[in-house]
Amino acid sequence: MATTFEFYKNIEDVEEPVMLEPDWYNVVLAKEPKLAMNSTLKGMVSERPTEEEIAEAIKINEKAGYNLVLSLKTEHPDPQKSGMDFTIWLGWPSLEDENRYSRGQKVSDAKMTRIYLVVEAFGGSIQGNQFALEEGMKANVYIDTRTTQDGNNLENFVDIFNAPIKPYQE
Repeated sequence: MATTFEFYKNIEDVEEPVMLEPDWYNVVLAKEPKLAMNSTLKGMVSERPTEEEIAEAIKINEKAGYNLVLSLKTEHPDPQKSGMDFTIWLGWPSLEDENRYSRGQKVSDAKMTRIYLVVEAFGGSIQGNQFALEEGMKANVYIDTRTTQDGNNLENFVDIFNAPIKPYQE
């Protein structure tokens, strides 16, 4: 015999999600930023890799590495547009990036510059080779739409690579 469950409303009454129009939106850092292996590196090393394993993986595939992961939530006066979750993955510079160039710049320097601009926009502190971000900091990001990977729907995403992040503006 099957177990029966009951929703508080009919499935026909479920509303479709609201899409944000492409525009600038205020966001807050919803969680403490963290460093995480990107999917390429995860597939190449053990769960707790040594520095040597990581260096070797990056030599084999230059896309392997770490990302600075920022979890964001929108802040908007319209409740349907507030609290939407977005994630930004910023490539973390590696020692191997010091020897690679893209568009006339060291890959490591390009990654550091992008991170610096994000930290600055969120009002974080940066000095020398250290920076600090914390949960609750705010900035203004461009949210755009794109077709989902399956090609069947549209989704919103933070367009950090084509529209620079800006300081928070109410």
